[in-house]
Amino acid sequence: MRLHLLILVATLGACNHIGGESAKTESVQDIQKMTLRQPQGDYQVLCRDGTTEFDEAEKVLRDDICNGNGTMQEVVCISTSGGFVPTSTKTGRTFGTPMAESDCNLATNAARYGAVCGYSGGYGPFRIADGVQLGQGPSISSCTEATSGARRGVICTGTGGQVFLKDITSGRTYGDRLTTSDCLESLSSVKYETLCSMQNNQFYITNILTGQAYGEGRSKGDCFDANSNASSHSVCIGRNNQWVVARGGDGRELGGSMPLADCKKITQGIREDALCTRHNALFFPTGLNSGATLGNVGDSLDHCLHLVGAANSQVVCSQVSGGGYAPTRIRDGYTMGQPMPVESCTDATSAIQRAMVCTYNNGQYFPTRIEDGVSLGSGTTLAKCLSAVANGAICKE
Repeated sequence: MRLHLLILVATLGACNHIGGESAKTESVQDIQKMTLRQPQGDYQVLCRDGTTEFDEAEKVLRDDICNGNGTMQEVVCISTSGGFVPTSTKTGRTFGTPMAESDCNLATNAARYGAVCGYSGGYGPFRIADGVQLGQGPSISSCTEATSGARRGVICTGTGGQVFLKDITSGRTYGDRLTTSDCLESLSSVKYETLCSMQNNQFYITNILTGQAYGEGRSKGDCFDANSNASSHSVCIGRNNQWVVARGGDGRELGGSMPLADCKKITQGIREDALCTRHNALFFPTGLNSGATLGNVGDSLDHCLHLVGAANSQVVCSQVSGGGYAPTRIRDGYTMGQPMPVESCTDATSAIQRAMVCTYNNGQYFPTRIEDGVSLGSGTTLAKCLSAVANGAICKE
């Protein structure tokens, strides 16, 4: 049984939001595959970063998955002459020299993202795939703190007191050396595709896969704050002494700069690949993939967030000329029907079912296909149109 998260999310939310069929949670986007394990009753989850977790259903339901905490590595403690050694269950490779059984158990329990602690003249993380030692520290506790604190395949490690953010698989380091506490704090702010790396005493939002630093450097606290409020596809980066929304994958900046508090509202308010962007002190719903603004009339940030919050099935309300709002396809900016009052429009997008939305024309509302904008049947009131769109739904108000 695969992709049970979709079933679990639908079970939780089906009766709370009529248009929930197309909404995506961050956790769903972060999962490649999920399988129910019998008779254990838990889920084996393959995360987007390639790691595997074993998570209880309760963790899945609260979206506490694919963050490294549930990762179980293929290592066990094997008894040898002189003690115990962390050992790969796949290859039989041992990591370091024998240590106390209690230390070995700590090492395997704290293994994350293909790294496990071993002893070789000091305690340090080893790459499980090939046995390469990635760093060395003074104690088993300092090493397990590093492995358990790893995020997205990045670990805090080094030698001789020189601690770096280091990619476990490639060995790439990000930015300049850090204190251990700053390094671990940087990783604790990682949620998706970016981390904060330090260059010349400034912290930059940095792509984990490519190592590219985005925008302008900022203070440690502000960078960590911005990064911890990233969404699965966007993050705030420094620009023009303020902050601008950028795509996490390629750093493309969307719209103009603004205070960090406003920028964080935007990254946390993304829905259906739509977000708000700033243009000449006004805010517009915007397609995340295209970068194009939707509608031709801007408004306040809070009002824009209200529109995006009601987006559904790749449709969002946008303000258009004529003093009203129209359901708008996010992928291409196509507006459907004539302008209607804002709450009528957000009611229409929230109630989308079976790829149909209510549109307005000449005083009446029509069930309309989203794909081609074709209206069906004769016009009626908004309430009757919404009822028609929801007809046959399992849950009713």
